[in-house]
Amino acid sequence: MKTLLGYILPITVIFAIACYFVYLKFQQTDGNLSYYQQQFKLFKDHWILVLIAIIAYLYMQILVPKIWGKK
Repeated sequence: MKTLLGYILPITVIFAIACYFVYLKFQQTDGNLSYYQQQFKLFKDHWILVLIAIIAYLYMQILVPKIWGKK
């Protein structure tokens, strides 16, 4: 149970969000914007997903060892 909640679930969330961004990157068709403007627009439109991925990473790296660490 510790492995599932501490590592597998956060890694799955991060991987799913990364795959979604890769999918969106290949769907960009706005040719009027530069590469960096397209990347900023993609981030700006989906910032909440980036925040969720960062929180999942921090949960996995900081909270899990404190919760299920040494007893």
